[in-house]
Amino acid sequence: MRAKLIILLLKLISKVPLWIMHPLASMVARLMYRLNVKYCRTVRTNILRCYPTLSTCAQERRIKFTMIHTLQRAAEMPWFWFTSTDKVLKKIVCIHNIELFEAAKSGALLLAPHHGAWEMSNIYCAAHCQLAALFKLPKQAFFSRIILHIRQQHLNTEMFPISSQGVLGLYKALKQGKCVGIFPDHQPGDQGGVYVSFMGIDAQTMTLVPKIAQKSKVPVLLCYAKRLAWGRGYEVFFSRVDDGIYNDDIAVSARTMNQAIEAAVNQFPEQYEWTYKRFRRRPDDHFEPKFYG
Repeated sequence: MRAKLIILLLKLISKVPLWIMHPLASMVARLMYRLNVKYCRTVRTNILRCYPTLSTCAQERRIKFTMIHTLQRAAEMPWFWFTSTDKVLKKIVCIHNIELFEAAKSGALLLAPHHGAWEMSNIYCAAHCQLAALFKLPKQAFFSRIILHIRQQHLNTEMFPISSQGVLGLYKALKQGKCVGIFPDHQPGDQGGVYVSFMGIDAQTMTLVPKIAQKSKVPVLLCYAKRLAWGRGYEVFFSRVDDGIYNDDIAVSARTMNQAIEAAVNQFPEQYEWTYKRFRRRPDDHFEPKFYG
């Protein structure tokens, strides 16, 4: 019953036009910035550490606009989930390097960093190729059912759990000529990562993508979407990850992946998910102070 009520509420929210939802979210975000809420403190830590050469004024501006885009992203999620695919795709005003996707959509690794409106990039790819993806279950069971239902049914994506069986499912999907979508920029489990530089800081980075790339040799693309102001639409970007992703040295491969993500983030850094504690795990917690205090 609780899941049904939440879905009903999300469907009602999805009826609000983006040109109304985005300014409302911006107003709330500006208040959260002034109050320096917990999420804002995490953003501040990340921005100050990743962009230390910016002036104080530029850093604060980036923090504020990151909070605005964070709230806008949360507000627009129901619209993506419960609006028809055709209507969503009509909000795309430009697609950059579409030829990369067209050449690779019969079997590729599509990396969707938590940057910009990642649901838009997911929907676009799922609408134009057979897409499979990994799925991490939230702690709340009813949220798991909601999200899994949305991604499988509405977004037309074959979902696999994060497990050995799920990874085998991804390899099978690639052999069948499908594309495999993975979020590459969140911390992996204890056994699934290597510490390499990201934004100039050692960050625990997943090795799953490098391993799949090394074994399958399929094209590896980054896909992300930029949110335009006042609900005017989105720009979708594709970029090819450098061939270093296929390097047998897992650290070199993982660093190549991070460099590609960095380049995407630096195009419009306020839209990256800086609210996430990306550097929470350190190479040696016994000797290095905690990143977030």
